Amino acid sequence: MTFTDTEPAPGRAAWLRQLADLAQLYGWRVYDFGEEYEPDLLLLRRPRLIWVFAEPLRGRLSQARLDAFVELRACRQEAGVWRPDDLEKIERILE
Repeated sequence: MTFTDTEPAPGRAAWLRQLADLAQLYGWRVYDFGEEYEPDLLLLRRPRLIWVFAEPLRGRLSQARLDAFVELRACRQEAGVWRPDDLEKIERILE
C-alpha cells in the first residue's frame, strides 16, 4: 500500500546529474565542481552565469554551503538552491 502517487525524490547525486543534463539540453555550459566545493554547478550561457546548489527535497544547506551562497548573493551573483519540487521553475530559468 502506498500513500503517495508520486515517485520518490532523487538522491543528491542523481538530482545533480539531472540538473546538469537539463542545463545542457537548454544550451548551457555546465561546470561540475564535485562534492568538495560549496556550489555544485556553474552554469554559463551568455549573458548569464548561475551558481547552483543542488539539494534533495529534504536536504538543507550545510553551514559552509550557506555561507558560500550568501557570499555569492552579496557579490550580486545569480545563485540558487534548486530542489526537485522546483523543476518547473528551474526549466523557466534555463529557457
